[in-house]
Amino acid sequence: MSGESGSKLPVPSDARALSRRLAAEERQLVERLAALEERVRRFSDVERPAYASWRRLEFGPQLATLQELSDELRMRGILANRVQDLVERDGLHPREALYMVEHPEAWPSRAQDGGFDPDEVEARRRAKRDRKRAERREAKRAKRAAERSAETVGSSSDAAPGTPRSTARVVDLYRALARRIHPDSPAALRTVTPDRLGALWTDVQDAYESGSLDRLLAIAAWVETLAAAGEDAAAQSRRTPHGDDRRAPLRSFAERYERLRALRRSMRALERDLLAMQDEPAWGFAEERRATARELVRRTRAAIDGDVERVRRDLAELGEWFRDIGPPRAPRFARRR
Repeated sequence: MSGESGSKLPVPSDARALSRRLAAEERQLVERLAALEERVRRFSDVERPAYASWRRLEFGPQLATLQELSDELRMRGILANRVQDLVERDGLHPREALYMVEHPEAWPSRAQDGGFDPDEVEARRRAKRDRKRAERREAKRAKRAAERSAETVGSSSDAAPGTPRSTARVVDLYRALARRIHPDSPAALRTVTPDRLGALWTDVQDAYESGSLDRLLAIAAWVETLAAAGEDAAAQSRRTPHGDDRRAPLRSFAERYERLRALRRSMRALERDLLAMQDEPAWGFAEERRATARELVRRTRAAIDGDVERVRRDLAELGEWFRDIGPPRAPRFARRR
C-alpha cells in the first residue's frame, strides 16, 4: 500500500505544473490573437476610411463618371433581366417583351379602373408560393447536408463549430462583449473612440448572427488586451470578455484543451482574413503614401480608368444585345386593345 500511495504522490504536483503550462500557453495565444485583431481593426477603422477619403479628394471627377456609368449599367441590366423574364415566363418574343416592359399599361389583365384580373393575380400568387416552398425545401436539404458534414468533420473536436456547445459559447461571448462594447453599456471601453467602438459593435453583431465563434474569440482577445491596459490586474481577472477564470485550479484540463483548440482555430481564420485584406489597395495606405506618393497616385488612377473602361465595355455589350433584339413590337393582345 505504501508503494502504491507513494507512486501517486507526484500526480498533484504534475497536475499543477501542467495547469500552469496550459495557462501560459493560453495567455500567449490570446496575446497573439489580439495582435492579429489589432491589425485587422487598424485596417478596417483607419486605413480603409483614410484611403476612401483620399481617393474621393484626389479623383473626384473620375469617380463621378464611374458612378454615373455604373448606375446606367445597373438600370439597363435590370431592364434586360425583366425582358428575359418575360420571354421565359410568358413566351413573348424579345421585341414584344421589350415593348411590354416599356408599356406596362398594355397588359390585358389591367382593367380600365386600374385593377387586375383576379384569376391571373391568383395564378401568379400560387406560382410564387410554389416557388418559395421549393426554395425552402432546398434550403432545408442544404442545411441538413451541411450539419451532417460538420458532424463528420468535427467528430474529433469537443467544440466544433455548429455543435450545441459551440453555440452556447457564441452566446456567452456575445453577451460578455456586449457589456464591454455596446455604446450604451456603462461598462463600455473608454480607451476606444465612439466611431471605432460603433464599428466594433457592428462586427460583433455580424459575427453573432453568422455564429462565428472564431471571429468573436479574436475580438474578445483584442478587447481583453485593451481592458488589461486600462484596468488594474485584479479588476481584469474578475471581469474579462471571455468569461474565463484565470485561476487554473478552477478549470478542468478538458476545458483548457478545448479553449486552446478554439483559440488556434480563430488564429488560423484571422490569418486567412489578413491575407485576403492585403490584396486590397487600402492595405498599408499611410506607409505607402509617405514612401511612394506618386506611384500610389499613378496606380490608383490606372485602377479607376480600368474600372471605367470595364463598365463602358459592359454597357456596349448590353447595347449590342438590345440592338440584336430590335425595336419594340406590341404583342397581338396589346394591338387589339
